[in-house]
Amino acid sequence: MDESQRGIEGPLLQGIVLVNVAEMLSPRCAMQLSHWSRSARLAVASAGQHLDLGNGCVSGKKTCITWRQRLLEMEVQSQLLTKLLSGGSSTKDECKRVCTDAARHLRREENIVALAAPVVVVGSLRGELQDLLTIFEISGPVPETSYLFLGDYTVSGPDPCGTLVLLLLLKARFPSRVTLLRGRHEQRQMTQVYGLHDACMRQFRSGGAEVWEAFCQCFDHMPIAAVVNEKIFCVHSGLAPEVETLEGLRHLDRHGDYGHEGPIADMLWSDPAEDVEGWGAAPKSCGYWFGEDITTAFLKANNLELMVRSKQLVVDGFAELHGGKCITVFSSSNVSFGNQAAVLHLDEDCNRTVQTFREAKQPESEPRSADVPDHFALV
Repeated sequence: MDESQRGIEGPLLQGIVLVNVAEMLSPRCAMQLSHWSRSARLAVASAGQHLDLGNGCVSGKKTCITWRQRLLEMEVQSQLLTKLLSGGSSTKDECKRVCTDAARHLRREENIVALAAPVVVVGSLRGELQDLLTIFEISGPVPETSYLFLGDYTVSGPDPCGTLVLLLLLKARFPSRVTLLRGRHEQRQMTQVYGLHDACMRQFRSGGAEVWEAFCQCFDHMPIAAVVNEKIFCVHSGLAPEVETLEGLRHLDRHGDYGHEGPIADMLWSDPAEDVEGWGAAPKSCGYWFGEDITTAFLKANNLELMVRSKQLVVDGFAELHGGKCITVFSSSNVSFGNQAAVLHLDEDCNRTVQTFREAKQPESEPRSADVPDHFALV
């Protein structure tokens, strides 16, 4: 049984109308049955002639999936998950279905996802499926462990499609246990420059363009940030001059391509710097450099204690900046000359533990993507 179904109590489901309507509702909505007023129940009953309960339609319009459809969807997702974790690969149709299911959850999320610890924070993966599997091995599988991913899922690793499909499948199957933030490479132009488009064409051939577009539609709806226990701000890269408060970020329109400039692009590209005060223009990329004073002001204005971000490669997989108020987590190993990878464990009280690991493949393997530039190539 899905974890969100446990909140539905038998006595609440009285009468054939409410039972059938409960089948139409999503698990989250069904949990609200206890709060229905008497007038709401009467309205549902009077609307019975307009309801197609077997298909989840009202007046001929599809409004939601039914319980039976959700159970079938979960079964299909679980079968595919077993296949992928056993070393299999997905077909074109499976990829498109996964993207459709995941996008349904992504578009419903707020710009800032509120999370409760414990949670494991994962930095840039860069298309390294083996590193992702290593993380699940050392930190725990989904859904027993909750994960927050900070973006950059593909780039130039050996299996960008496999990495992305597995993450999206986990999001679709366990939406409350997996949070996928948008990174700088989750954008159409970036995927064409840095390998995902080509990987789709190689793996799916004539169907590659369809799979690539399905991936991009998921990117269009990924949230920008997360806040853990109302005290830790998590984002792919950094801050933006136009966004001084969480409330300002909540009101941005994130859906669609983020473009080359503006507050969303800034948050996906701006980097903290130790030798900068205030804001400084980044010479070879979108976004800015920002100093410790900017980080301190943002945290104070929003009653936060810490910022966690990714984007930049750090040799040890983990680095503290700005007097410990900003942490970089990088989760792809051996991108450059044997760098370590790391994930950040936050317990129930947000106490921090860093787990590092090295590349799981043969020691003599060559470092990956050292020639990939770090700036936003415009083509």
